[in-house]
Amino acid sequence: PNSAQAARDVSLSLERLGDFLARRGLPGDAEAALAHYQHSLSLRQQLRDANPNSAQAARDLSVSLNKLADFLASRGQPGDAEAALAHYQQS
Repeated sequence: PNSAQAARDVSLSLERLGDFLARRGLPGDAEAALAHYQHSLSLRQQLRDANPNSAQAARDLSVSLNKLADFLASRGQPGDAEAALAHYQQS
């Protein structure tokens, strides 16, 4: 629980699960993909907060924000475009 590397590895796995589910497109996959992207983003934000001078943590956070934004932009539900823009801007 105190390993930054383990948290980073989990965040990468969550991101990959999100990518897979977003591509597969079965019923319920979009919601599960979104949950995985959000969990990955949360972990990466925690890592960035714990290591504010880490370029790797900043890059990982930026990647998560972009992944989530890309997903929302392609999903196209009400409010997704605005949320995607906010994530792109934060990245």
